[in-house]
Amino acid sequence: MSEHYPFQKMSLPYHYAGLAPTISPNTLYVHDAALLAGYVDTLNYLVAQYPQYHDWSLEHLITGKLLMPETDRLRIQNYAGAVFNHRLFFERACPKGSSKPGPHLSTAIANRYGSMAQFQQLFQQAAHSIFGSGWVWLNTDSEGNLHIAITSDNAAPALHVFTPILVLDVWEHAYFLQFPAQLDRYIQTWFTLINWDKAEEAFLQATSGRQS
Repeated sequence: MSEHYPFQKMSLPYHYAGLAPTISPNTLYVHDAALLAGYVDTLNYLVAQYPQYHDWSLEHLITGKLLMPETDRLRIQNYAGAVFNHRLFFERACPKGSSKPGPHLSTAIANRYGSMAQFQQLFQQAAHSIFGSGWVWLNTDSEGNLHIAITSDNAAPALHVFTPILVLDVWEHAYFLQFPAQLDRYIQTWFTLINWDKAEEAFLQATSGRQS
């Protein structure tokens, strides 16, 4: 995600019906075409007022020191986080999902959490721990140490320390149209759509082949 201002709304790697029936076309359309598109437009409007940041990537806007009034800084970092998080969320899903994690990530999950089932249980518990809206992450450091983390609102994890491997959107707009007040069902559904090939690729890049 090295792109800079003006940011574009990237096309999804599948059609709006591509995740059906697991995720309905209407849910995906509202999430992408309405909400994410609005986040991109607002981010561009805000960054346009500060030419000194026009060559900053999303990651740099999220983690860097922005010299501007505090209200603008918070808004820019919030919308940059919204765009970054949603892009990763959509990218790490695929029609019918991948069958299981790749060998390196699978080993890391087993070493850290004991089993895939235990990992899923802890990930689900993390989602329930969010008060209001937020995100659940599976991150890795450069040594291949995995961490389940949560962030509130549209905050991203500490990108200068961790590389996101997976992320789950726990804002109600992500699932309420299809799974009203059914967070557990939404999480279970999401696990069937994970693009484990992309997750494996991200893990190996983050660890610079250390796991090979």
